[in-house]
Amino acid sequence: MEPSGRILTKRECGDAGRLPGNTWGRAGQFTEQRSFEMDLNQRHCVPCKGGTPPLTQVDEDKYFAELTGWKMLREGTHMIKKEMKFKKYLEGFDYVSRVGALADAEDHHPDMHVFYKKVVVELSTHAVGGLSVNDFILAAKIDKMEYGASSTV
Repeated sequence: MEPSGRILTKRECGDAGRLPGNTWGRAGQFTEQRSFEMDLNQRHCVPCKGGTPPLTQVDEDKYFAELTGWKMLREGTHMIKKEMKFKKYLEGFDYVSRVGALADAEDHHPDMHVFYKKVVVELSTHAVGGLSVNDFILAAKIDKMEYGASSTV
């Protein structure tokens, strides 16, 4: 429920239904038992369905403030991007493998580009044609990974 006591629908809640302690009631109504706002690292990605709108720029900015070393791209399809530099070429492949495993566990898959001693990770949600909260959840979890790489924007 919202603080006002109004029951939210699945569409209004997005991924909040997967927060610990939250449940779905009759007819897809959501009952919130924890705060709707939570650290992105503690949240999990939820598949988006066609017809779900992308985040507004206000929401993008709110979630983007929680990230480190990412760049917001708003020309065309909105996306977030992070470039990581490595001392050795093969370290980039290890990084891609670990990000890939994390992304698979969250069922939200970024585009990753491997260059000589550099990896570029791009996140957007194809199903919504822009950014969803899933992009920021996965980005925050990627930020939490430790790799001895340096981030560049």
